[in-house]
Amino acid sequence: MGVDYYNCGICGEIFNDCGYFGYCSNCGEMLCGHCHDEQIEKHGNPEEGSEAASDYGEGSAAKCDICSGEIIQDHDIIQWFVNETGITEEEVIKLIKESIKG
Repeated sequence: MGVDYYNCGICGEIFNDCGYFGYCSNCGEMLCGHCHDEQIEKHGNPEEGSEAASDYGEGSAAKCDICSGEIIQDHDIIQWFVNETGITEEEVIKLIKESIKG
C-alpha cells in the first residue's frame, strides 16, 4: 500500500492521503485538513441522507470557495482570457516563453 500526495484546491498545499483531509461534496475537490475544516465552518456539511453525503460522507463540506465562485483558479483565468481575446492557448504560451527569454 502506497501513499499518494495531492494539492489542496483552496491553498495549494501538498498533503498525503494518510493524514487528515476531506472533500467538497458539491464539486469533489480534495482539500487539506485545515481548508476542509474552514470550508465546513463557512458552508456547512451536506444534508444527512443526501446523494452528496452518500458519495463524499456526511463529514465533507457542503460546498467550497471554488464551486461557490469565491476563488478563481488559474486554469479558469487562462480559459477566460483565451475565450475573450480569441488568442489560442498555444499562442499565449509562446508569448510567455518569449517574454521570459527577454
